[in-house]
Amino acid sequence: IAVLTSVHRGPSLTLPLARLATLPSGVRVFSHDEITDAFAANGLTDIQQRITGLAQFVGARKRRG
Repeated sequence: IAVLTSVHRGPSLTLPLARLATLPSGVRVFSHDEITDAFAANGLTDIQQRITGLAQFVGARKRRG
C-alpha cells in the first residue's frame, strides 16, 4: 500500500493548533509517525516514509503468510 498525505513539520506541541487551523478547510494534518504507526499496528511490514515539505509518502507491504 502507498499513501500520500499531509504531515505536521513543527514541534509536536503545536499539532493541536495546526489541526484547529486547518479544520475549516477539511484538511487533516497528521503527525510524522501517525501513519507509520497505524501501518505497523495493522501488521504491515517494510514501512518506508519520505517527507517533503508538508507532504509525506508512506509505503508498506502486507506480511506474507
